[in-house]
Amino acid sequence: MPKVGRYYTENVGKSPIKAKHSDLTRWSDSDFKSKCPACPDGVLLVRRNEKTFKLERLDFCVACGQAFIYTDIATLRKREG
Repeated sequence: MPKVGRYYTENVGKSPIKAKHSDLTRWSDSDFKSKCPACPDGVLLVRRNEKTFKLERLDFCVACGQAFIYTDIATLRKREG
């Protein structure tokens, strides 16, 4: 796919990858933002439900569009309080 600015969208539509959030490399000083393991510039932000603001199990890289399913989402939700 063509580049769109600095975002590539090359993994949009691919099957989700199961991952433990705790195993991902953190982005900056955030406890929740992670570097995308599928592309060099991507970030996973940990999505929230728009009505309940509860952390979502399914997340997408903001650069390549790769979907991830967090297998340890219950731990993340507990950590948040």
